[in-house]
Amino acid sequence: MTSPLKTNSLHSRALTAVSVLGLAALLAAREGRAQTPTPTPAPAVTPQPSSKSLRDWHRSMRHVPLPKRGCFTSSYPSTQWQEVPCTTAPARPYPPARGRRPDTVGGGNDVSAQVASHISEAIGSFDSMTGVTSVTDSDPNAPSGFSLQLNSNFFTTPACSGAANPSKCLGWQQFVYSNSGIAFVQYWLLGYNTTCPARWMKFTPTGTSEIDCFLNSNGVSLPVQDVTNLVNLSLTGQANAGGADTFIMATGSNLYSEQDDDGVLSLAQGWQAVEFNIVGDGDGSEATFNSGSTIVVRTSTDYGSPNAPSCLGEGFTGETNNLFFVQASAVPPSESLPAVVFTQSSTSSTTAPCSSATGVRATSKLADTHDFNGDGKSDIAWRDTSGDAAVWLMSGASLLQSAGLGSAPAVWSVVGQRDFNGDGKADWLWHDTSGNVAMWFLDGVEVTQSAGVGNVPTAWSIAGTGDFNGDGKGDILWADSSGNVAVWLMNGAQLLQSAGLGSAPAAWSIVGAGDFNGDGKTDILWHDTSGNVAIWFMNGAQVTQSAGVGNVATAWSIAGTGDFNGDGMTDILWRDTSGNVAIWFMNGAQVTQSAGVGSVSAWSIAGTGDFNDDGKSDILWQDASGNVAIWFMDGAQVTPAGVGAAPGWSILGAHAD
Repeated sequence: MTSPLKTNSLHSRALTAVSVLGLAALLAAREGRAQTPTPTPAPAVTPQPSSKSLRDWHRSMRHVPLPKRGCFTSSYPSTQWQEVPCTTAPARPYPPARGRRPDTVGGGNDVSAQVASHISEAIGSFDSMTGVTSVTDSDPNAPSGFSLQLNSNFFTTPACSGAANPSKCLGWQQFVYSNSGIAFVQYWLLGYNTTCPARWMKFTPTGTSEIDCFLNSNGVSLPVQDVTNLVNLSLTGQANAGGADTFIMATGSNLYSEQDDDGVLSLAQGWQAVEFNIVGDGDGSEATFNSGSTIVVRTSTDYGSPNAPSCLGEGFTGETNNLFFVQASAVPPSESLPAVVFTQSSTSSTTAPCSSATGVRATSKLADTHDFNGDGKSDIAWRDTSGDAAVWLMSGASLLQSAGLGSAPAVWSVVGQRDFNGDGKADWLWHDTSGNVAMWFLDGVEVTQSAGVGNVPTAWSIAGTGDFNGDGKGDILWADSSGNVAVWLMNGAQLLQSAGLGSAPAAWSIVGAGDFNGDGKTDILWHDTSGNVAIWFMNGAQVTQSAGVGNVATAWSIAGTGDFNGDGMTDILWRDTSGNVAIWFMNGAQVTQSAGVGSVSAWSIAGTGDFNDDGKSDILWQDASGNVAIWFMDGAQVTPAGVGAAPGWSILGAHAD
C-alpha cells in the first residue's frame, strides 16, 4: 500500500482570489426582492468589540505570519501587521531562580505547564482578578512596578558549544513585558563560565563565581499598562525549528509583536515546559500587590495534542511576587489550546503550587459541525429542486425550528458548511458553474450577510473545508482536474493566504477532512481506486507528513468522518455496497479499532454531526421518500431515532463534517 505523492515545491498554479463575477444573481436571490438604491446612513458610533470578538481576533492574528524579522503592531479588527521601528531593550537581567524557594510565588516556586513532546506555542493570560488596585516593585531601581514573563524550561542548546564545559551549560529563553512600556525576548546561557560571546552580556549570580551570559532581542514599544487591566493582557511565544521565534503581546484591541531567528538558542528543539506569571521587573525583584488581591492565571500550550499539559510545581525566573497559591476553583474550558490554570492570592496559604492548579483539555469542536445557532448541537441544511434553501434547528432528534433562508439559481451549489468568521455558528459556502465563490453567514435561521469571495478557473473544484491553520475559522480546500491541490486560508470572506500543497496521481481522490491527530488543525483524507487510504497531516498551508493508513476491499467506500468516540481525533465512517456500516477509530494514521455498527438498505448517509451535544458524532440518514433519522453514537454503539420527513428536499451534507 502506498500513499499519494506530495511534491516538495508548491504548485505554480496555486489559487489566488480575484474579483468576483456574476454574484449579483445569488445575492439578490437570497434577499428575495429587487435591489433598489438606499440612502447613505448617518455616521454611527463604532461599538466596542466584545471580549469573545477580541479573543477570536487574537487567535486569528497569531496565525497571520509577520512579513519579516522586526517589530509590528495591529489594531482590531485589522488582519494585517504594520511594521514599526524597533527599540533597544533595557540591559537589565531577568535572572533565573537559584537557592531556596520563597513561600510566595516566583524564585522557583511557581506553576509551569509541562509536556512530553515539544511546545511550538505558549500563551500566558489571566482568567480573572479581584481586589487588585495597585502593585509596586521592591527594587527602587526597577523600571516599573511589574513585569509579565513567559519563560521556557532550561534546555540543552547548540549555543553552549563555546562554554567552558558545554555539557554543563544550558539555554533559557524569556518572553518579557516590562511595564516601562517595552516587550522583548531575553536569551540566557547558564553556566557558560568563560568569556561571553560577542554582544552577550555577563551576569555573575550573587555569592558565586559562575558566569552566565544574557542577550536581548530588539524591543517593541507599547503604552504602559495599569495593573487593573491584567485580564486584557496576554503574552504569546512561538518557536519554529529552523525558522523564527515570535513574541506577541495583547493589550485588548491592540497587538505588539517582535520576531527573531529561532537559531539564537534553538528553543523549538528543547521547549517542554513553560512558566507564566506577573513578577518584579528584573534583577530578582518582587512585585508587591495590595492586600485582598486574587489572580487566576492561565498558561496555554500548543504541543500537538488537545490533552491538558502536566502541572510542574516549580518555575524558572528569579523574580517573585508577594502572592500565595490557594486551592484551585472551577475552571472554564479551553477554547482552543490545552492549559494549566491556577490561583494566587495575597492571603497567606501553605497550598502547594500544583494543588492550586487545574489541567484543562482543549474543547473538541470535531463533533459539533453544521451548528447554525451556536447551541453546540448540529442542525440540518436543506435545498429543493427549485433552488430554495432552508434549515432545521435540532435538539437531538427533535426539530426546534424550521425556516426558509432564500433561493439561489441552479448554477449555484452549497459546497461547505463551516464557521468561516469565528462566531461559533456554521456558515454556507457556495460555488457556481462559472467558478464564482460566495458565502452566507448564518445566525440560526437568519442570513446576516452574504459576500462574494473570489473566482477560480473551472478546472478547480472545492474538495473540502476545514480549519487547516487552527485559528478557529473555516478554510477552503481545492483540487483541479490534474490532481493538484491548494488551500485558501480564510478570515470570513477575506482570503488571508492561498498556497499550492502538491499533487497526487489520478487514482487518488480527496474523500474527507478532519483532525486525525488531535492537534487542532484539519488534515486531508485520501482514498484510491485500489482501496488504499492515506492522510496528509496539515499545518496551515504546509503538509507536515504524508502517511498511509491501510487498505480495504473496493466494495467499501468512505461515507463520512467524525469523532464518534469523543477522544478529540477524527474517525472514518465506512459503508459497503450491501449497506453494512463500520467505523475506523483513529489516532493519527493508526487505526486503533475497526468495528461494524450495523446494516441498513434503502437509506443514504446524509452527514454526521453531534445532534445531542454529547461530544460524539452521530450519523444522519435520509431515504428516497424524504424520511430522516439519526443514529446517536457512543463509539460503535448505536441508538436510532426517527426525526421526520421532508419530501422533495435533499439534505446538504457535502463537506459539512
